[in-house]
Amino acid sequence: MRTLTVLLMAVLIGPARAQSGAGSDDPRFAKGAHAWTLGAGFGVQHRIFNGTSDQQFALVQPRWSVNLTGRSGEGWKQGTLTLGLEAALGRALGPRGNVVALGPMLRYSFPSRGRVTPFVEAAGSFFWTNAEMPETPQRFTFTGAGGGGLSWRLGARDSFELAYRFHHISNAGFTEPNIGVNSSFVLIGWSRAF
Repeated sequence: MRTLTVLLMAVLIGPARAQSGAGSDDPRFAKGAHAWTLGAGFGVQHRIFNGTSDQQFALVQPRWSVNLTGRSGEGWKQGTLTLGLEAALGRALGPRGNVVALGPMLRYSFPSRGRVTPFVEAAGSFFWTNAEMPETPQRFTFTGAGGGGLSWRLGARDSFELAYRFHHISNAGFTEPNIGVNSSFVLIGWSRAF
């Protein structure tokens, strides 16, 4: 138990002590920095809120983003806010169909952790599919997603990303039924800052 307490304190206190030094020259976190990201992911539907299908999704996700704030805040809250526009092009795997989405995303990164940067993010989009989903039978719908992940700095401007998102598809009540499709996504990606 004592070893676990020491380890936990090192994880919580160690990054806070290094916050002003580690990564302060990282161009990804400068105000106005732009980035292009190419990601890919796989999602599995949860049968919650009366969901009936067993939908799975595979997708490619390009994204453009701009850092709005540069480093701001103090202590463990020090971070950067990024606004992005992302697309999703993919395939629904059961029942089969195509998937296309486009919309904004917000990310708050905590860049004071050296080469590894944790982040939280939220996204919304317009969503189109020709897959037959009984929970939301309309072809044109909307999505909302939230989650978090880690970004590993690979070089001066490149990084690798690993993220989890809880994803919800809904027709916003325009037609019935509107049970929605809820899924968990794991996404990986490569990003370059400019």
